[in-house]
Amino acid sequence: MDISHLFSSTTKYKLLRTLSTRSSPIHLRALVDVTAVPLRSAQLAIHSFTEQKLLSLSKESNRVYIKLNDKNPYAIVLQNFFQNDMKRQLRERSQKYTHQGSLLTRIHELRMLSWQKNANK
Repeated sequence: MDISHLFSSTTKYKLLRTLSTRSSPIHLRALVDVTAVPLRSAQLAIHSFTEQKLLSLSKESNRVYIKLNDKNPYAIVLQNFFQNDMKRQLRERSQKYTHQGSLLTRIHELRMLSWQKNANK
């Protein structure tokens, strides 16, 4: 199932990423804070996704809570996509830290050799 049409903007991507990794509804302003997207852009994207029945909205007094609509066929695809994306990013970070760790070990070894040479003089 192709989901690329859902990512027509950075705003939509950020909103879907955040909503796909949450199990509980989130308030619109909190979603804007978490994703760092402009409020009006978020409102327009959410309206578009709601029309596609990708999101479900619930109102509590003057607050609108947003959640990924689990009944939409794209919901599971999005959740899997972002879950795999997060795992890939964690693997990349882990490899980066492993590489940095080996560099630090090598630097320590060179310092020890330098120290030993200076101590033998």
